[in-house]
Amino acid sequence: MKKVGQKIASSQSFVSSVADNLSADEFYDLLMQLKKNQAGNGDGETSKSSEVIFMFPVQDSDWIVASNVNVKRLISQLDRLRDYYYTLFAVLGLIIIPSFVITVRFIGSKYENRLESQKQKLEDEMLKFSKLNRALGDYQQKVNEDSAVSETKRRILTHRHNELLSIPTEEIAHIYTENTVTYVICFDDSRSTTNASLDELYSQLDENHFFRANRQYIIAISSINKIVKYGNSQLKLLTSPETNTPILISKNRAAEFKNWLNL
Repeated sequence: MKKVGQKIASSQSFVSSVADNLSADEFYDLLMQLKKNQAGNGDGETSKSSEVIFMFPVQDSDWIVASNVNVKRLISQLDRLRDYYYTLFAVLGLIIIPSFVITVRFIGSKYENRLESQKQKLEDEMLKFSKLNRALGDYQQKVNEDSAVSETKRRILTHRHNELLSIPTEEIAHIYTENTVTYVICFDDSRSTTNASLDELYSQLDENHFFRANRQYIIAISSINKIVKYGNSQLKLLTSPETNTPILISKNRAAEFKNWLNL
């Protein structure tokens, strides 16, 4: 039993030295000669032999620590490993690339179908609103040409400052309420107020000429320039003169508005 680190004579070493008087250069020449001999023995012996790739002398001893490896066998294994990875990458490429193309085409097809559906929906809405605006024009012409006598009010009494004004209903563009005050707006954009509420005025006005768009507005048929879509299901009226706030018709009143236009 020997202890690790215990110094012993070279004659007592478990590893016999090559020669006590062998110099470093001679030892190097010896290794090179051995390498040449191995190279001349053919591929069979060379494949089993190894080459010294690193040497390091052990301090205070005649030992040399050497690292050796069968270089040709290592290169052969690396070549096989490289070929394996090349094959693997090729197989993955054959799988991934078609899968990517198919996925892109599938997503593109879904997106095109969705765009086509939205386009068709938009065309239907444009057609619907085009029809609605044509009906508006026809109804405006019909109302203007209608000269039948009506029992509804022909004039409304309003106030402007300290002046009382009697305004003909055919001059009224729209009526709206704001902060409990009822305003009457004429086609010339003049403004006056009235003591009557919207409910009272609407019950006295000709329903062929005026429509209760919402709780805030009564609109005259002749003041509507265009009807457009607002949000998902509401209608927005563009008028002349323009209003301070948008005139919106809710989804619940949209059907009644279309009936008012004789649709």
